[in-house]
Amino acid sequence: DALGWVAARAGPRAEVHVFSALESHRGRGGVMRGTASPEAFDVYRAHNYTVHLNGADATASVLDHWAHLASADVFLQSPTSAFAVVPAYLSRGCVLRARVIKKGLHCYALDAADEKCVRRAVERRLREIS
Repeated sequence: DALGWVAARAGPRAEVHVFSALESHRGRGGVMRGTASPEAFDVYRAHNYTVHLNGADATASVLDHWAHLASADVFLQSPTSAFAVVPAYLSRGCVLRARVIKKGLHCYALDAADEKCVRRAVERRLREIS
């Protein structure tokens, strides 16, 4: 699980935020996306991650979501989200992108380069707060 991998490396003081859409919408390639049930995100809440669902939280505008994502120290970009492209491009933090294994199947490498990226982001944040 890529999110757990990043959270473990970021440390116990890390804030983890999960953003998703509840309504159906067209994603990349015109494929319908969206999760019908807020309960589908209880697995993230069980890990004390903050869940942001469009239309159900205070940061409902696109720009608010993009600003939050772009300012993340570590941004685990969804491989199928066209919405995440802009904040990933604007991010000064560590952006981890899934690699295409074969058409329609993506996987995060979570290799030494990704670990180095996360470590640098965490070290930078710790320097800023100390």
